[in-house]
Amino acid sequence: MERLARILSLTLIALTAAQAEPSVYRLGPDLDSDSRLELRVAKTGLMSGKVHVFRFEQFSGEFRYDADDPKNSSVTLTIESASIVCEDDWLSEKNKAKVDREARGPMLAVDKHPSMEFSASSFEPGSAEGEFTVAGDLEIRGVTRPVELAVTLEPAGDALVVAGSAVVRLKDFGLKPPSAALGTIGTRNEMDFSFRLTARPH
Repeated sequence: MERLARILSLTLIALTAAQAEPSVYRLGPDLDSDSRLELRVAKTGLMSGKVHVFRFEQFSGEFRYDADDPKNSSVTLTIESASIVCEDDWLSEKNKAKVDREARGPMLAVDKHPSMEFSASSFEPGSAEGEFTVAGDLEIRGVTRPVELAVTLEPAGDALVVAGSAVVRLKDFGLKPPSAALGTIGTRNEMDFSFRLTARPH
């Protein structure tokens, strides 16, 4: 009887541990055509009111989500720097190509730093269901700084739609906001980063 009780106890512990394991999801542009990573950079000076819109076409990551205890959740994301594309509808194709070269060269230095990395260190539930504050470390050009993201999760069948935003400051990563025309055209230090990704079971 004692042996049976011990076996049942160990079985219960194993089942409880299994249930406590977070669900593992993949992140990537191939999982949903609507998945999007976007960066918006506002101009200043003579071009005040204009905004550069960049999209990153290649990225991959893993999202481990613990629905029972979201604080145990984690996420890692790798963004391919060279996949940045300017989507401005107010620039000519020639000027968009010039902006792309500036972004890949002086700003992101994609030859030396082919990727940007994000890793979450904290996952805190917000005031509303499905809302979270995610804190972590972002690496750009070999410089790592803490960032905080406002994130929402929405079930979509066996997948999750992960959406959110953050403010990233150029100077935090040792980057000088670009300027032109003897400084009469500038760029804000703050960039608005947003995303809407479909996370599918691993």
